[in-house]
Amino acid sequence: MEAQANWVSGERLVRMEPYKPDFLQLNACCAENATGIRNDTLILQATWVSVLKGTLFFLITFGAVFGNSLVILSVYIKRKLRTITNCFVVSLATSDLLVGILILPLGTKLGVTGVWDMGTVLCDVWLFCDVMLCTASILNLCCISLDRFFAITNPLIYATKRSKRLALLMIGLAWVASVVVTCPLIFGSHEERCGQDVLCELTMNPGYVIYSSLGAFYIPLFVIVCVYARIFQAIRQRDNYWHRTVPHTCLASHVLYCAGSASRLAAAHHVTQGVPRGVPPPHWLPP
Repeated sequence: MEAQANWVSGERLVRMEPYKPDFLQLNACCAENATGIRNDTLILQATWVSVLKGTLFFLITFGAVFGNSLVILSVYIKRKLRTITNCFVVSLATSDLLVGILILPLGTKLGVTGVWDMGTVLCDVWLFCDVMLCTASILNLCCISLDRFFAITNPLIYATKRSKRLALLMIGLAWVASVVVTCPLIFGSHEERCGQDVLCELTMNPGYVIYSSLGAFYIPLFVIVCVYARIFQAIRQRDNYWHRTVPHTCLASHVLYCAGSASRLAAAHHVTQGVPRGVPPPHWLPP
């Protein structure tokens, strides 16, 4: 036992304290060292996770910017690529390019650090551009599917009505619709954030969540699935029809019939080049 003496009113008081064995002090030191090592390990793991996330986000951003820039540049340089179908492709590439330039860099910073320290104004602008550009990209896919649908189901009629003015009108409607879907973010459908320098995320308001989900995802998805299903059905029906009616070999008495059929098939093939990949082409299409 260890003794500790104090002087009170001229008298010596002795207070005895229990003796602490050395192994208890050793265990306490070991526990402190283990805690420090564990903290260092967690910090190292978090650092590596941040590095991997940052590298992955950088590769995605670089791929989006580089790939879509090549698409736009190729259409701009090559005059032969300036077709009506490629108008929709350029619009799609433009929306994806803007996502790579305006959205992904700030998203990478937020995803790696987990903190938004660039103010609420930039946060609101970033969220608005994020929703608008992603919606525009999806709606441009809808325009491409509709263009292919009309070109395949009514090739001869659509060929007479198809023009760059119609394509630009469809593209303009897609961009206007994307702005309409995003407008509630401008007019106050956002949450009051506490700690404005920490959080930057979309509102969880049920009304806006349902509205934006329908306009930006579910309705376009329904349209795309139905349109491509109808395209596949039309191609299968056309293929079966020509298997039954068009002979594989033309006799001399059918030369005029075969020649007329070939000209009609060539015209139809010229306007149905938007057949989606994965759908087997009819046997009568030229290689």
